[in-house]
Amino acid sequence: MTRGILIYIDEDMQLHSTIEFNGNMFPNKIQGHGDKIIAYFALCEKWDTEEFYDFVEEFDENNFGYKSAYGSELILSYGLSELKYDIKNNWTDYLYIINGCNDDFIIIGENGETIIRPNSIAVCNFQKVIEIIPHMIVQRL
Repeated sequence: MTRGILIYIDEDMQLHSTIEFNGNMFPNKIQGHGDKIIAYFALCEKWDTEEFYDFVEEFDENNFGYKSAYGSELILSYGLSELKYDIKNNWTDYLYIINGCNDDFIIIGENGETIIRPNSIAVCNFQKVIEIIPHMIVQRL
């Protein structure tokens, strides 16, 4: 069973982390839920905390049903003292880290420090960053 967590860093240095979703959270095209996450945030017109919460609610409802079955909170939030996140002790199969702040965000893993630029998504497998995906919507002036 492939597990996964979504993490959103907002512009106020708040980290919003989902509970662990269990089942098919890998990022490939063979029934993996990871591609749904990547596609949504890569193409989403606006990135903000409300949009993240709305996506997580719908993602859970369509794929897992944890909130309706168990009444559990889907997201925990807390403030960061710096724009860094250490994944060297992560034992979840996949982390999807979405940088919604206006600054670079650093992930510390087994493969060193990786910078996630604003409006990008990092895909991490256990303690390693395996891919960085930029936001695809072109900003209009």
